[in-house]
Amino acid sequence: MRVYMAEPYREGALRPDGDASGMLLRQHEFPDEYGDQDRLEVADLDRLAERAPDRVRGYIENYAGSAEIESWLREAAPGRVIACLRELLGVGAMTEWTGFRILGSVTTRGDPILTLQLFAKHPGSSTEVYSSEDAPNVLPGPRNAAVEASAPPAEPDTTTLASAARERYAGWLRGARAVLRYVALAIGVLSIATVFDAWAGNASGHANGIVGLPIAWHAVARYLAARYGESVRGFTVLIGLGCTLYAPVIAISLITRRGRTQ
Repeated sequence: MRVYMAEPYREGALRPDGDASGMLLRQHEFPDEYGDQDRLEVADLDRLAERAPDRVRGYIENYAGSAEIESWLREAAPGRVIACLRELLGVGAMTEWTGFRILGSVTTRGDPILTLQLFAKHPGSSTEVYSSEDAPNVLPGPRNAAVEASAPPAEPDTTTLASAARERYAGWLRGARAVLRYVALAIGVLSIATVFDAWAGNASGHANGIVGLPIAWHAVARYLAARYGESVRGFTVLIGLGCTLYAPVIAISLITRRGRTQ
């Protein structure tokens, strides 16, 4: 597993107007990548202080001699720092903790945050550990500069133009569909009229009626679905199927009647 890369230490970057983001305050025997047998414990000091302010304050004053811990963490003996972190993180003394790392960040409100990382290398582990500020787990420069350098070049924003074109096309399509619906409805009404005309004895228009009845109902079904929603779709499909099947019946009846009358 790979650890979170730190940015190098910069004097004053932890002030309220600073821009520290995971800045390395100090590390000792700490990895870049570690194995499943190794152990890593991580916590933010401000979160620990929120849960148990008196306990955290007591540990800091006991080890650092005052509430100011940043400078002490950078200068104290590694064994003392490990002992302090073990108390703050509340981890067991049975584990042989071999290294640590302290990171600093500044929130958008200007509050400094210290991230405490305590590491235990397993005796059989081949994990490489580092104590310097030019280690592989440290960025070559400030995090913001590294992000800007690695960012791809900006491309022209065509989203707005594409969206406008799609919207125009959708508008034209909606208009065309509306026109076609009205045309289909008109054809259907005229065709149904020819059916009744043929039923009355004039069979010359029965072919138009065969086509017109399903077309007319389809147009009516689209209108009902648009007005009353999907709840009427099953009903309209059923009636439309009936019209489609019944149209030939009407035509056959008209032709048969016409034959009898002749």
